[in-house]
Amino acid sequence: MSAIFLPLSLLCLAAPAPVQERAAGVDFGVQRTVVWADRSAVLPFTVDAATDAPRVLEATSTDASVLEVIAAPVVAAGASQGSLRVRGVAPGVATLRLGEDELSVEVSDYCASQPQTA
Repeated sequence: MSAIFLPLSLLCLAAPAPVQERAAGVDFGVQRTVVWADRSAVLPFTVDAATDAPRVLEATSTDASVLEVIAAPVVAAGASQGSLRVRGVAPGVATLRLGEDELSVEVSDYCASQPQTA
């Protein structure tokens, strides 16, 4: 049996393009979380119903000077769980909105939370 190799560009064209949409029926599962300043974090969420095509959702931060959405929320085809990547910009609190759900995100200074040694 011989293998068939396709150029990567053809493989990329074969996948259905995700559609960005406002999310209904989204749940973070918690009301509050903490991320570190100057670091990124992946936040999981669930959706009410899986779809046949991949979905890219719209997420916003109420204060981009505190919390930045750096990768759009994605739900794979057939999945009911997804994730999005955020980055803590500076210490403070911001609300992350994804569909009808909101998540309070405290951005904390990583060094301030570490025990001091003499």
